[in-house]
Amino acid sequence: MKKYYTLIPHTLYFILLNLLLVLGCSAQAGADTIIRMTLTGTDCPFAGHADYGVYVPRTESLKGVLILQHGCGMERHGITRPYDLQYQALAKKWRLAVVETALYGDCGKWRDPNAGTAAALLKILSSAGEKTGHPELDAVPWLLFGHSAGGYWTLAMLKDYPERIMAAVCYSPAFDPAWDYPAAAAKIPLLTRHAGAADANDPGIACWATSVHAFQKLRGLDAPASIAHNTGQNHNFSYIRYMAIPFYEAVMKQRMPEGNSTTMRDLDRTQTWLADTLTRQIYRESEYTGNKSGLCVLPDEATARLWKEYVETGTVTDKTPPPAPFNVKATQDGNSFDVTWDAAADIESGILRFEIFKDGTQAGTVPSSGAYQRFDTNGDNTGPAEVPEMKFRITGVAGNAGTIAVRTMNHSNLASEKTELALGCNAQEASAPYNPAALYDERLGNMPAPALQLNGMGAYTAGGLHITGTADVVKLDKFYALAERMVQYRVRLSADARAVFRSSDNGFAAYVDVPNRRVSIATNPVTEETVDFLQGGREYTVEIYHIYQQAKVRIVDVLSGAEAEIIAVNDGSGGVGAGMVNQGFEVGMQYDHYCFGLAAGTSMLVKQIAVYALKGKVKLLLYGDSITQPEAYFPTAGFPQAWTQCIIGRLNGNAMSSGRGGGTIATVLEYIKNELPYIRAQYVMVTIGTNGGNTEANLGELVEYIRAQGAIPIL
Repeated sequence: MKKYYTLIPHTLYFILLNLLLVLGCSAQAGADTIIRMTLTGTDCPFAGHADYGVYVPRTESLKGVLILQHGCGMERHGITRPYDLQYQALAKKWRLAVVETALYGDCGKWRDPNAGTAAALLKILSSAGEKTGHPELDAVPWLLFGHSAGGYWTLAMLKDYPERIMAAVCYSPAFDPAWDYPAAAAKIPLLTRHAGAADANDPGIACWATSVHAFQKLRGLDAPASIAHNTGQNHNFSYIRYMAIPFYEAVMKQRMPEGNSTTMRDLDRTQTWLADTLTRQIYRESEYTGNKSGLCVLPDEATARLWKEYVETGTVTDKTPPPAPFNVKATQDGNSFDVTWDAAADIESGILRFEIFKDGTQAGTVPSSGAYQRFDTNGDNTGPAEVPEMKFRITGVAGNAGTIAVRTMNHSNLASEKTELALGCNAQEASAPYNPAALYDERLGNMPAPALQLNGMGAYTAGGLHITGTADVVKLDKFYALAERMVQYRVRLSADARAVFRSSDNGFAAYVDVPNRRVSIATNPVTEETVDFLQGGREYTVEIYHIYQQAKVRIVDVLSGAEAEIIAVNDGSGGVGAGMVNQGFEVGMQYDHYCFGLAAGTSMLVKQIAVYALKGKVKLLLYGDSITQPEAYFPTAGFPQAWTQCIIGRLNGNAMSSGRGGGTIATVLEYIKNELPYIRAQYVMVTIGTNGGNTEANLGELVEYIRAQGAIPIL
């Protein structure tokens, strides 16, 4: 594709910047949805009335639904969990709806799905799909969670609707059902928990026996069922959520339908691990030679290790910090500053509190005492459902200099990075870590991934995409030009493999060389690093970053956590209006499409590929041709003066660009559809028109598309 370079006048970007600062936050790019519904009369034969709460994240399409069923009497807490920030974070990551029930009737009746609760659920899913513009909610698979009588209901749904269920968790299920399970239930991973002799074990309730008998029946079918005994806890006291969420995530990695399909994949029994409830030892299932029938089957090694921690300690401790707050702002009012921010919850352990700092010294917390949001250890209900505003007033401040910072603490008391705001700036946006947005995320298995062109290099297997050919590469047929993005691969390489990750135009290539234990970027001279932990047969995540002029390759050993990275920076040779000003250092812009494969060696198993925008929410997103892509030709020393960087700098990072040299409106129309729907952009500016093909019809189509995504177009 031919490139033409044009310099935008500096006065134009100052006009644009002032416009953005004046308009502030007058428009929003869409929001998540929570709806409430009530069934009565003939629609609710199982109770006096039934309330349902449904949370739907802002996403193009849903891939599943988490259904939370309470126990006897717990309806008194009402609908709380659709408002739970931890469940919302899980839902956003995996594109799930969250449904909670509050059934105001006799649990001896509603616990039976055939009494009408199953039909009511189907009605609610259909209605919620209609109301939120997600008709697929009718067909996506279910994750079930049930406590006590809700656990009985969950087991009954395994019997009656096994083809709809991706995974199930039972928290002290009750009433010991006598039924057997159909063969189709053998595909469903189940985790059931009981408190042994301290559980509700009166005649007819029998929670301990219910868990044991359900586990035995399903393991008799060779189902991936597991059981956990929490010593020292009881029927109404458990930290089950901390085990349930990673259990669901491990299952979704393997069973989530691929592409637009609603067909769930089978659990990969080459990845599963066994757990012995008596000795609390864990084993890789494929290597175990004894009798497995009485052992738990867990989705993978990581989940097995969490199970071991859970049965030994009664909980699972979060070992990673939460995401950092973003969009931090401070408004001065006399000798005070009103500080506001946004934040996403930690999927593993939620939000305990926020800590606010002035010039490095803690000024206060939100809330001032207690937890920002928590779940009760009885019925997993959320409180408070309506969380405090993310806002804090710092008083007694002299002048307007210094810094303000905010950080998040999770319920394991781990701190995020601080998001810091320098006071006295013209702009009020904080320079902050931003939460990424998934542009594409495909877990690979038996089913073909529609967006991948294999070019005869491999075949789909239960474990992932198995690549053996070296003559060509696999291509992800999705065009990206975003200047702050990352592609992530989860791979397992043979001991002789040299894997290549490159762009479709061959301008960029990175290599992971297992036999030589080396990671490299194909610059001239080569940028490379020795990686001592590289070896065949292990799983790694390989991340390729494109951040304007910087290319970064990061590799992480999935089990050990060992990591290494290399960075190369593009030094453009062009001086606008002055011809070539230096020799430059070509790194490659990762143009257009991601490609990957084997450069040499026996095999490469690709389990997952995901593409991320490094900022999931921005005030301004810039689209265009080479005008919007100065990183391709600016010398490194002069790049901060490029007009895109001036605007991004003045907005303190609250913007991104996405330009493709030589592009037309038709080009932008192609790749904007792979980026904008997943990024919450308040404004979208388009600078294009020098490369031909820019008709009024094309321009109108582009403007209407931007508006349809909830953003304000600027031309």
